[in-house]
This record gives sequence, structure tokens and C-alpha cells, in this order.
Amino acid sequence: MMKEKEEQHLEWLQQHQTTEPHLGLERVRRLLALRGNPHLQVSVIHVAGTNGKGSTIAHLRQLLQAKKLRVGTFTSPYLMSYNEQIAINGVSISDQDFHSLLQTYQGLLKNRQMIRFYRK
Repeated sequence: MMKEKEEQHLEWLQQHQTTEPHLGLERVRRLLALRGNPHLQVSVIHVAGTNGKGSTIAHLRQLLQAKKLRVGTFTSPYLMSYNEQIAINGVSISDQDFHSLLQTYQGLLKNRQMIRFYRK
């Protein structure tokens, strides 16, 4: 049953990927508003650039965790599974939590202009 659910969710994600970026934040802002603007409740460090993002994130996570902070990370692309992209304190999101999260967003996006997931 879980394997079937996983395949359905991954298929849904793949259907909503695009190789053409759509610039601007309006669609993301609408999606965040539908979720109650959760981004306003957390502090964020955005790491961007060409090289060294993964190691920079790993070092920052270790430093922040040493200060007893709870650290969530989102990294892309994944190596083995979608789950590894989302982690808290270095522990990837569980299959059950990942699928629950996807169900939430599938419900929010139904009958609305879809958010596309850009992949090179």
C-alpha cells in the first residue's frame, strides 16, 4: 500500500515539474498564504551559488545544532529518494510524513493554477 502511494505521489511531482523556469514569486506567495504564511514564523538562511552549497549547509547545521537549535534543511537535487531533500537536524523526513505533506499540497493546489517544480 505504501509503495503504491509513494509511486502515485512521485508521479504527481513529476507531472508538475518543468524545465522552463517561471520567474517571480506571486504563485509561491499565494501558496504560502493558503498555508497561513508559515515562512513568517521561522528564521531562514538561504544558501545559493555554484559550488559548495552542500558542505556549507552541513557546517551551518552542525554549528546551529551545537547551539541547541532545531535545523531544517531543503536541498536539491536528491541522490536516492525525494525524502532526503527535506531533513530536520540531519534526519530525512519519513515516508509517512512526506506523503502526508504531499497530500496537503495536492489538496491546496487542486482547481488552482499549479505551482511547477523547476528541474534542469
